Amino acid sequence: MISLARLKVDDKPVILMNINGYYEPLRETLNAMVRAEFIRADEISGVHFLPSVEAAEEELRRCG
Repeated sequence: MISLARLKVDDKPVILMNINGYYEPLRETLNAMVRAEFIRADEISGVHFLPSVEAAEEELRRCG
């Protein structure tokens, strides 16, 4: 999904339920890739690390 968003094939958000910090290593990797200029911050702006099901539901409602 992230690749599709980067290629502008799909603009749907990527929602990761980061319960108990499970996806923190991925978040750190993506941020390191931005710092290294391997990717741009706007290319991952649609990736949302959310702490709960409720937060994911709220984000889905907001995104339409």
